[in-house]
Amino acid sequence: GSGANVRYLASFGRPWVRWVLTDADAAILDAATVPNAYIERRRVDLAAPRSLTAAGRIGGIDGIAASAFADLVSADWVERLAAFAASRRLPVLIALTVDGRVSWSPKDPADRDILRRFRQDQFRDKGFGPALGPYAPWRLVEALRRRGYVVDVARSDWRLGAGDAEMLYRLMDGFAAAGRALASWRERRRAQIEAGALSLRLGHLDVLARCKRRIRKDFR
Repeated sequence: GSGANVRYLASFGRPWVRWVLTDADAAILDAATVPNAYIERRRVDLAAPRSLTAAGRIGGIDGIAASAFADLVSADWVERLAAFAASRRLPVLIALTVDGRVSWSPKDPADRDILRRFRQDQFRDKGFGPALGPYAPWRLVEALRRRGYVVDVARSDWRLGAGDAEMLYRLMDGFAAAGRALASWRERRRAQIEAGALSLRLGHLDVLARCKRRIRKDFR
């Protein structure tokens, strides 16, 4: 992405941290900006079978972080990530993974049908195999705990209201497109956004996993 996750983590003021940004798209990597942080860009196709091993050869990796990503990948990919991290005793921070909780206010008679169709789309293959969608956080937690990690889970829900019209428009359009919504639902929701009367709570979870054993500082 644009580097938002790294910008947030870098804001805690650790100037000696070196961030390695990985993506398959060179244009996305070039566009990622992280002021006042040392970053290295590495083009890696994370969907490839040996991609994590290739990324691990960058050297000096002390941890793995990602956001708004885990729900796009498959169960097999999560297993590969957990195995890769455990083999090197790396801490893992996976933030902003959707967990299936969606609450519009006010409610609409078509919400349930829209959400059902949207969830079907969430399981569509995004390039990593059949996507986990809202099952991703718990599949990740289970895979890491099975390999000896201590895992903490915390809610990081999006709560959007009258001051978030642009974001609400985008999310409403995303739900409508994925759920093949009736035009009437979209029109009602658009009118509510324009009136400042629509709010949305979209459930997300953050997962922090730490290995029980002391983390090694030199990986070969």
